[in-house]
Amino acid sequence: MSNNLWSRISGVLIILAGSLTLTSCASVQNVTSSPTNEAVVVDGMRNDWMGRLTQIEDDNIAFGFKNDDKSLYILMVTANRQNIMKILNTGLTLWINSEGGEELGFRYPLKPLPEDLREIRGFGDGKKDQQQDPMDFISALKRINNQIQVITKDEYPIYTADAAIGKYIKGNFNMSEGQFVIELQIPLKGDDVSDRLFQSPSKTISLNFETGKFDMDGKRPGGGMDRDEDDGGGMPGSGGGHGGGMGKGKGGNRPGGGDRPNMKQLKYGFKVELVR
Repeated sequence: MSNNLWSRISGVLIILAGSLTLTSCASVQNVTSSPTNEAVVVDGMRNDWMGRLTQIEDDNIAFGFKNDDKSLYILMVTANRQNIMKILNTGLTLWINSEGGEELGFRYPLKPLPEDLREIRGFGDGKKDQQQDPMDFISALKRINNQIQVITKDEYPIYTADAAIGKYIKGNFNMSEGQFVIELQIPLKGDDVSDRLFQSPSKTISLNFETGKFDMDGKRPGGGMDRDEDDGGGMPGSGGGHGGGMGKGKGGNRPGGGDRPNMKQLKYGFKVELVR
């Protein structure tokens, strides 16, 4: 993607309002999911998540967790241009593990194929990449590549479906209030995936988020994400304090003056306590 396009995306990002818990980089962040009795619409919007976000201070990225009896709802939001680029270009995997259950990964969004990107950028119909609106790019990517996939620890796919229509597993991503947002619904009970994840009702579960790796082979990754490799991606820690918002962060501006873009994977880990 051109620097001009991502500069335009950076230009529309605004400061995130609402209460946020600031954390520093360490290993795993302990958080408590907020119980909800209200119907949750997985629409890629963050307007119903105010005051429920945990911010990773150094990376200008924040997460939210809430649950009802049947599902865990997850929000990931960032105002960092490089974070957005990594997620959209390499995909995102959420690994979930609970005591006694099977570790499974939820891939959403999937990494787009090169031909997907060419179609989105308009290379096939004479349009110029620089003329595209950022919202048009995200909308086009969702039309072409809006599947969610569940994989085993060995990265064998056991479930693939349209992220918008699932009964138990859903996903959505969007621009909301100037922020790039990913929203997920993960089943706690009621289907085959939850039966594999949770052998018994779990109060605490482990969540690990990671982007894919940049590669030049043009293949959608069936693997390619070594979770044991220490590449300095960093995980949020348990440092605390309340902040008034999320700024643009160190990576929010387009690299200049010969600086190379940061191609390291994003990696974040959480221990989430469910309140039922």
